[in-house]
Amino acid sequence: MGAPRANLPFGDIFLIGAAVATLKLVFRQVFVVTRDKTSLLDLGVEIPEDEHPLQGPLVGVVRGLTASDVALPLAICHTSAPH
Repeated sequence: MGAPRANLPFGDIFLIGAAVATLKLVFRQVFVVTRDKTSLLDLGVEIPEDEHPLQGPLVGVVRGLTASDVALPLAICHTSAPH
């Protein structure tokens, strides 16, 4: 594919925008963890950068969980980018 899947068109918006919009309907906090903030559009959510890029998706999940201030984070939505 050669490009981040998060930025693929999905109807009138991008895949990551659709995921964020859906999650914001249900959750008080939504984060998008990425290895490179500049690759994402303005999503209207906090975008913490992965502290250990290229170490797999679990490291990104941990980064998102540590960024949250809620007692019980509830949802994880993952899109991957090819290297």
